[in-house]
Amino acid sequence: MIVFGVIGISATAAQIYAPQVDTFDTSTRSAFINSMHRCIDNIYHKQPESRHFPRELIIAQAILESGYGKSRLAKEANNLFGIRTWDKNTPHVKPITHHNEWHGWAVKAYTYKCDSVKDVVRILNDLHFYEELRKHRDSGASGSVLAYHLDSFSTNPNYAELLIKIIDSEL
Repeated sequence: MIVFGVIGISATAAQIYAPQVDTFDTSTRSAFINSMHRCIDNIYHKQPESRHFPRELIIAQAILESGYGKSRLAKEANNLFGIRTWDKNTPHVKPITHHNEWHGWAVKAYTYKCDSVKDVVRILNDLHFYEELRKHRDSGASGSVLAYHLDSFSTNPNYAELLIKIIDSEL
């Protein structure tokens, strides 16, 4: 019986930290947010805490960028953040405005939506554009404060305010 108990605990732990990549639910707003939490749990379980960002910031970005996973790029490319690629050989989807031609960049395509969540965490942790964001994260700033340090992520001058509105109303 002890063996069964250990197996039961291991199976439960495996379910918690197993990738939820093929079960991402965009049917409702709450289902989308729950799917985001599962992705982030999986990603953060495998990374040191020093690489974690407040989950409300990541979820708010996904909501804003993908319309709760309903955007064309979320559906066709599993890209919840509009992450671009400048490598023609990387799987990608071209914006409608490109008329199916390569214009030096495209939107990166992922196998699963959780892959785009993992990539945005990597981007925020590793690219020099987000040094200030990381400094503020490391000093314990909230997701709402960190939103003001994502100006390189979007060309929209109101990006931070839009994220904060989502954080305050949805999360």
